Amino acid sequence: MINLIQRENTGSLVAFRGWQSLKAVSGSVSFIHDSQGRLYLYTQNMSVDGGHREPISIEPGMPIRLVTADGARATLVIKAVHGASFLVDVTHEAAATLPQ
Repeated sequence: MINLIQRENTGSLVAFRGWQSLKAVSGSVSFIHDSQGRLYLYTQNMSVDGGHREPISIEPGMPIRLVTADGARATLVIKAVHGASFLVDVTHEAAATLPQ
C-alpha cells in the first residue's frame, strides 16, 4: 500500500535514463545509477546546492536544492530507486526577489 500526501507546490517525477525537464525551474536533470550501485545527478541550466561540481553524489531522502540563473528554485528528494528508475518529489519555490 502506498499513501500519498498532497503538499502545496510539490509534485512527483518518475525519471528514467536521460534528461528530465523541470519546467517550473526551466532546467533539466539526469539521474544516474551505475553498475556499482552509486547514484549521481547532472543538471542543465541550474546550480546544485550552492554550486557543487558535477556529477553530484546523491542518495534517497537527501534534499537536493536547485537554483536557476533567474532565481527559480526547486528541491528534489529521491524517494525510491529501482534499476535506472527514480521516484522523486519535486518542490517548486517562487523566484527570489533581488534587491534593487
